[in-house]
Amino acid sequence: ETERVKQINLGYTIDHDKKVNHKKQLSQAASWIVQYDDENFDKELSEIVKPDGWDLKYWLNLCQKPYKERLKIAAALIIAEMERVE
Repeated sequence: ETERVKQINLGYTIDHDKKVNHKKQLSQAASWIVQYDDENFDKELSEIVKPDGWDLKYWLNLCQKPYKERLKIAAALIIAEMERVE
């Protein structure tokens, strides 16, 4: 199961993204989560760059995942953003 399929199964569908993530939150989130250094997680910075309208606990959980997993999530977020704008 791909990361994007997991997101859809959790309710993060194209319709959801069109309503909630219309301010480019998906691409912004993808950009931020791949920039974190696994050993130097910065909670305060993470709270500042949290995408508008996103749950803070959910966002912080994404930010603290291992780099390889964050790459997969970022790719799925980019796909979701592409689907949203099509």
